[in-house]
Amino acid sequence: MLGAADACRFEQHLTKCSACVDQVRRFGVAVHHLAACAHRPPPSSPPRAP
Repeated sequence: MLGAADACRFEQHLTKCSACVDQVRRFGVAVHHLAACAHRPPPSSPPRAP
């Protein structure tokens, strides 16, 4: 997690850097997919052999 000063510098950087804006958007998509997976029940395990 960024501190307030670093977050401010990063936000200012995003106003000038389209490559970083693109990366941040991609992270958002990944976070969305990970969150969706977190709400799914885990796959069932095959029964163990005795």
